[in-house]
Amino acid sequence: MNIAIFRTETIEKSASKEQLLEMLSCFEDADFNGYNGTEYNWEETTKGFYPSNQEYVLDVLRKSEETNKQTLIHKYFDMWLDRDCYYDLYKVNITETDTLLIVSVVAITD
Repeated sequence: MNIAIFRTETIEKSASKEQLLEMLSCFEDADFNGYNGTEYNWEETTKGFYPSNQEYVLDVLRKSEETNKQTLIHKYFDMWLDRDCYYDLYKVNITETDTLLIVSVVAITD
């Protein structure tokens, strides 16, 4: 097993939905963000003319009625990592302080 992604980011609890999505965009890999080309794009990404799966996921979340930050965080990773066969296992941890959300993610490959 190899740790492929390990990253922690923080955001103010008072941040807007758009600020949260911007923070989430820091969590990426080269297939998800399109750096490796369009061959890794999902069917919905291609049909919607999105440049990458990441842009597709961010747009879906942006357009959703959901406002709960923790739910949006989990949806971002579920939409991405549940569909990415490169990762065998992942864990999202959200720690709250009085003013911050601290988001940590680890993804493992076989």
